[in-house]
Amino acid sequence: MVDLGWPWWVTTLIAAGVALLAGWAFVRTSRATIRAVTALVLLEAIAIAVIAPFVMEDADGTNGGRAMSAGSLSSTDFAQRADANCSELYSFIATLGNPKTPAGIERQMDRLLPEFWRRILAQGELEPPSDQQATAGQWMNAMGAFGRDYEALRAAASGRDTNAMERANASAGAHAKESARLSKELGLRVCFQ
Repeated sequence: MVDLGWPWWVTTLIAAGVALLAGWAFVRTSRATIRAVTALVLLEAIAIAVIAPFVMEDADGTNGGRAMSAGSLSSTDFAQRADANCSELYSFIATLGNPKTPAGIERQMDRLLPEFWRRILAQGELEPPSDQQATAGQWMNAMGAFGRDYEALRAAASGRDTNAMERANASAGAHAKESARLSKELGLRVCFQ
């Protein structure tokens, strides 16, 4: 556990504020270097905001994340609810098509990423059984890394940098494979399957 001297929600609020500022700066500037830096800051801020509840302690010394706290769901309930989140996300993704050009991929990512992060947050709200908490934490981290890869893909597509797009896709493939492995360990049948 990480102890910064304040509860996890303070870190999440700070990271959310940084993400908003970075998003604003990204939209407001047209210089490629500044956009790349602000995109990176935005990705990291989102990652910190999402992961803070799972790795930080509350003031009382307990883990702050609801997903890692009481473990009130059974393995079956956890798997069914997580799979339901993924099913809804996949249904949305199916409406986005399969663009091939950087401009099309940029537009697709602009629509996909907010929904993806919303679903990741929904997954984080689930409470796995106590014996699955460590695996669920690794699963959340792997999915967060996958999301950051898609953020990098979006930034690369925006800059029409096909080499960076290939690197982001390769990294996303590796993180998707890890997410799939952890999904199976958790008994999921839809997420990353």
